[in-house]
Amino acid sequence: MGDEIESYAAQLLAETREEVDRADTKAEILFAAFGIVVAAVLGGLVTRGWSPTDLDRGATVVFWVGSGCAAASFLALGYTLWPRIRHEKACGPASYYGHVRAHDDPETLRAALKRGAESGNRTTEQLEVLSDIAWTKFVGIRVAMVLYGLGATTCAGAVIFG
Repeated sequence: MGDEIESYAAQLLAETREEVDRADTKAEILFAAFGIVVAAVLGGLVTRGWSPTDLDRGATVVFWVGSGCAAASFLALGYTLWPRIRHEKACGPASYYGHVRAHDDPETLRAALKRGAESGNRTTEQLEVLSDIAWTKFVGIRVAMVLYGLGATTCAGAVIFG
Protein backbone atom coordinates (compact mmCIF):
# COMPACT_ATOMS: atom_id res chain seq x y z
CA MET A 1 0.00 0.00 0.00
CA GLY A 2 2.85 2.41 0.86
CA ASP A 3 4.52 1.84 -2.52
CA GLU A 4 1.30 2.81 -4.31
CA ILE A 5 1.14 6.07 -2.39
CA GLU A 6 4.83 6.81 -3.06
CA SER A 7 4.37 6.06 -6.76
CA TYR A 8 1.29 8.26 -6.95
CA ALA A 9 3.05 11.07 -5.05
CA ALA A 10 6.02 10.82 -7.46
CA GLN A 11 3.65 11.12 -10.42
CA LEU A 12 1.95 14.15 -8.86
CA LEU A 13 5.35 15.68 -8.11
CA ALA A 14 6.38 15.37 -11.77
CA GLU A 15 3.09 16.95 -12.86
CA THR A 16 3.48 19.73 -10.30
CA ARG A 17 6.97 20.52 -11.59
CA GLU A 18 5.48 20.82 -15.08
CA GLU A 19 2.81 23.17 -13.72
CA VAL A 20 5.46 25.38 -12.12
CA ASP A 21 7.27 25.54 -15.48
CA ARG A 22 3.99 26.35 -17.25
CA ALA A 23 3.18 29.09 -14.77
CA ASP A 24 6.61 30.66 -15.26
CA THR A 25 6.25 30.49 -19.05
CA LYS A 26 2.78 32.07 -18.93
CA ALA A 27 3.99 34.84 -16.66
CA GLU A 28 7.01 35.53 -18.89
CA ILE A 29 4.80 35.71 -22.00
CA LEU A 30 2.29 38.00 -20.29
CA PHE A 31 5.08 40.20 -18.95
CA ALA A 32 6.50 40.60 -22.45
CA ALA A 33 3.08 41.12 -24.08
CA PHE A 34 1.95 43.66 -21.50
CA GLY A 35 5.27 45.45 -21.84
CA ILE A 36 5.02 45.64 -25.62
CA VAL A 37 1.49 47.07 -25.45
CA VAL A 38 2.44 49.62 -22.82
CA ALA A 39 5.57 50.64 -24.74
CA ALA A 40 3.60 51.01 -27.99
CA VAL A 41 0.90 53.10 -26.32
CA LEU A 42 3.41 55.28 -24.49
CA GLY A 43 5.46 55.70 -27.67
CA GLY A 44 2.37 56.77 -29.60
CA LEU A 45 1.31 59.17 -26.87
CA VAL A 46 4.73 60.77 -26.54
CA THR A 47 5.25 61.28 -30.28
CA ARG A 48 1.84 62.92 -30.66
CA GLY A 49 2.39 65.24 -27.72
CA TRP A 50 -0.69 63.99 -25.88
CA SER A 51 -0.95 64.06 -22.11
CA PRO A 52 -3.53 62.63 -19.71
CA THR A 53 -4.03 66.18 -18.46
CA ASP A 54 -5.63 66.95 -21.86
CA LEU A 55 -8.64 64.94 -20.65
CA ASP A 56 -11.46 66.24 -18.47
CA ARG A 57 -10.57 66.30 -14.79
CA GLY A 58 -12.58 63.16 -13.95
CA ALA A 59 -11.25 61.30 -16.98
CA THR A 60 -7.70 62.20 -15.98
CA VAL A 61 -8.26 60.65 -12.56
CA VAL A 62 -9.80 57.55 -14.16
CA PHE A 63 -6.85 57.33 -16.57
CA TRP A 64 -4.33 57.43 -13.71
CA VAL A 65 -6.29 54.83 -11.74
CA GLY A 66 -6.19 52.60 -14.83
CA SER A 67 -2.48 53.25 -15.22
CA GLY A 68 -1.98 52.27 -11.59
CA CYS A 69 -3.85 49.01 -12.20
CA ALA A 70 -1.67 48.29 -15.23
CA ALA A 71 1.47 49.02 -13.22
CA ALA A 72 0.22 46.78 -10.41
CA SER A 73 -0.22 43.98 -12.97
CA PHE A 74 3.51 44.14 -13.67
CA LEU A 75 4.18 43.88 -9.94
CA ALA A 76 1.92 40.81 -9.77
CA LEU A 77 3.80 39.21 -12.66
CA GLY A 78 7.11 40.06 -11.03
CA TYR A 79 5.89 38.42 -7.84
CA THR A 80 4.84 35.38 -9.87
CA LEU A 81 8.27 35.10 -11.48
CA TRP A 82 10.17 35.77 -8.25
CA PRO A 83 12.13 32.63 -7.37
CA ARG A 84 10.88 30.82 -4.27
CA ILE A 85 14.08 29.66 -2.62
CA ARG A 86 13.05 29.36 1.01
CA HIS A 87 10.10 27.64 2.55
CA GLU A 88 8.70 28.03 6.04
CA LYS A 89 8.81 24.28 6.66
CA ALA A 90 12.62 24.20 6.51
CA CYS A 91 12.86 23.21 10.18
CA GLY A 92 11.82 19.65 9.28
CA PRO A 93 13.74 17.10 7.25
CA ALA A 94 15.86 18.32 4.35
CA SER A 95 13.93 17.12 1.31
CA TYR A 96 14.85 19.64 -1.40
CA TYR A 97 17.44 22.33 -2.10
CA GLY A 98 15.41 25.06 -0.37
CA HIS A 99 15.48 23.06 2.84
CA VAL A 100 19.21 22.43 2.53
CA ARG A 101 19.98 26.14 2.02
CA ALA A 102 17.78 27.14 4.96
CA HIS A 103 20.06 25.46 7.50
CA ASP A 104 22.71 27.85 8.77
CA ASP A 105 25.23 25.39 10.12
CA PRO A 106 26.43 21.89 9.22
CA GLU A 107 25.11 20.29 12.41
CA THR A 108 21.48 21.32 11.88
CA LEU A 109 21.78 20.38 8.21
CA ARG A 110 23.18 16.97 9.11
CA ALA A 111 20.30 16.41 11.55
CA ALA A 112 17.76 17.50 8.91
CA LEU A 113 19.34 15.16 6.33
CA LYS A 114 19.16 12.30 8.82
CA ARG A 115 15.48 13.00 9.53
CA GLY A 116 14.84 13.14 5.78
CA ALA A 117 16.57 9.82 5.15
CA GLU A 118 14.70 8.16 8.01
CA SER A 119 11.26 9.56 7.18
CA GLY A 120 10.98 8.33 3.60
CA ASN A 121 8.58 11.21 2.88
CA ARG A 122 10.85 13.18 0.54
CA THR A 123 8.50 12.95 -2.44
CA THR A 124 5.52 13.94 -0.35
CA GLU A 125 7.34 16.90 1.19
CA GLN A 126 8.57 18.12 -2.20
CA LEU A 127 5.06 17.74 -3.57
CA GLU A 128 3.71 19.87 -0.73
CA VAL A 129 6.27 22.64 -1.27
CA LEU A 130 6.01 22.68 -5.07
CA SER A 131 2.22 22.62 -4.93
CA ASP A 132 2.32 25.77 -2.79
CA ILE A 133 4.68 27.38 -5.29
CA ALA A 134 2.55 26.43 -8.31
CA TRP A 135 -0.63 27.67 -6.62
CA THR A 136 1.00 30.99 -5.71
CA LYS A 137 2.27 31.48 -9.26
CA PHE A 138 -1.12 30.82 -10.85
CA VAL A 139 -2.83 33.17 -8.39
CA GLY A 140 -0.28 35.85 -9.31
CA ILE A 141 -1.02 35.32 -13.01
CA ARG A 142 -4.77 35.65 -12.42
CA VAL A 143 -4.31 38.81 -10.38
CA ALA A 144 -2.06 40.28 -13.08
CA MET A 145 -4.52 39.50 -15.84
CA VAL A 146 -7.43 41.05 -13.93
CA LEU A 147 -5.43 44.15 -13.04
CA TYR A 148 -4.14 44.60 -16.57
CA GLY A 149 -7.58 44.10 -18.10
CA LEU A 150 -9.07 46.58 -15.65
CA GLY A 151 -6.25 49.05 -16.26
CA ALA A 152 -6.39 48.81 -20.06
CA THR A 153 -10.19 49.11 -20.10
CA THR A 154 -10.19 52.01 -17.66
CA CYS A 155 -7.47 53.90 -19.54
CA ALA A 156 -9.15 53.34 -22.89
CA GLY A 157 -12.51 54.42 -21.49
CA ALA A 158 -10.98 57.57 -20.02
CA VAL A 159 -9.39 58.48 -23.36
CA ILE A 160 -12.49 57.66 -25.43
CA PHE A 161 -15.08 59.31 -23.17
CA GLY A 162 -12.94 61.99 -21.52
